[in-house]
Amino acid sequence: MIKKTFSILLLLLGITLNMLAQPSDTLWLEQCQNAAAHNLPLYKNQELARQSAQLAIENIRATYLPQINGNAQATWQSAVIELPFSLPGVSVPQTPNEQYKITADVSQRIYDGSLGKKRKTGEIIRREQQINETENAIFQLNTQITSIFFQINLLKAQLKVVQMNQDILEARHMTCESAYRHGLKTKGECLTLKAEILKLQQNEKVIQSNLKSLAKGLSELSGLNVNPDGIFYLPIPPVHEEFNSQLRPEESTFSLQIATIDNYSDQLQSKLLPGIGGFLQAGYGNPGLNMLKGEADGWLMAGVKLSWTLWDWNQNRKDIQRNSVTQESIKNSRETWRRNLHIELITKLEEIDRYDTLLKSDTEIIESYSSLSREAFVNFENGTLTAADLIKIVGDEQNAILNREIHYLQSIYAKLQYNELQGLFIQPE
Repeated sequence: MIKKTFSILLLLLGITLNMLAQPSDTLWLEQCQNAAAHNLPLYKNQELARQSAQLAIENIRATYLPQINGNAQATWQSAVIELPFSLPGVSVPQTPNEQYKITADVSQRIYDGSLGKKRKTGEIIRREQQINETENAIFQLNTQITSIFFQINLLKAQLKVVQMNQDILEARHMTCESAYRHGLKTKGECLTLKAEILKLQQNEKVIQSNLKSLAKGLSELSGLNVNPDGIFYLPIPPVHEEFNSQLRPEESTFSLQIATIDNYSDQLQSKLLPGIGGFLQAGYGNPGLNMLKGEADGWLMAGVKLSWTLWDWNQNRKDIQRNSVTQESIKNSRETWRRNLHIELITKLEEIDRYDTLLKSDTEIIESYSSLSREAFVNFENGTLTAADLIKIVGDEQNAILNREIHYLQSIYAKLQYNELQGLFIQPE
């Protein structure tokens, strides 16, 4: 008994594992967007930007460490220092025309008006700008994925209606053929139904071809193995009428542009301040520091150096003023973008209301056409309705069903677009 129970448990476990191992035919919108983002070549630039900024900051920090340089020089001079007079009993060494010296120079930055700190801030801003470029690309990619999901679902709705229409007409065609054999229908009526069925089959092939094309494009973007016959899940997002653009990557783009100009102006201000540095030199040469000694000698020299641009004809100040003008231009562009976005959001809200209103009346329209279709089937079998009239009535009913599906999908798509306009992307339920 125990052995039998254990065997059953193993069998159930094997079935469960097999089901889990099988690929799901349901593809979520966010799942595809995340896969497409990671599949985007630009996605790798985010980490590269961080690495580049870190290296640049390390280089800036290194400028505050002692800088050591080695120098060597050998010269021949046509004239050297000599006394214009002679002193009795005093021998003055002759400075050689051939001179050489070897030095090791150490310099240390002491104060630079916080220029290094501001340069580091500039590198961080540049890093964020490069990351923001990727975020903008991902944002555009997400909207593209949403559009493809909508188009695929739209084609699937059309395919479903075409297949339903085809099934209805094929059933009526079989009835017509039977009635024709008993002399109750004409051959022309049966041929009319057959021709309409063939046209529907053509439409079905075109739709399936378009589905495969969109699925292939989705596979290229996401790197996933997309099955065109699978389910492409479009979530129904909540709609919040409070307008907010802070989550859009363009907001960061404008802010970073302003921050870049601010940082550049700060660096210009630092350059107006004095710079102080210390230095140390150890050297050996002929002559040494005492040129009258007349022989090779070593030396040490240490000191502090101050450098200050006292007058630059207001070049820095004019650059700072120009930066302020550029900042105002960027702010004006941001406000224009926000206003246009606000208009887009209002338009999209009206679009959502329009589709929701159409959906309410779609049900009544379908019920009316369904009643007409049921009556048309009876009249066709009784011989009081032609095949052409039957095709038109059935087509009207199927078009009404298709319109409801289209309005439903358009409503979801409009809500997704509304949220995307605000920088929101939906989590799967």
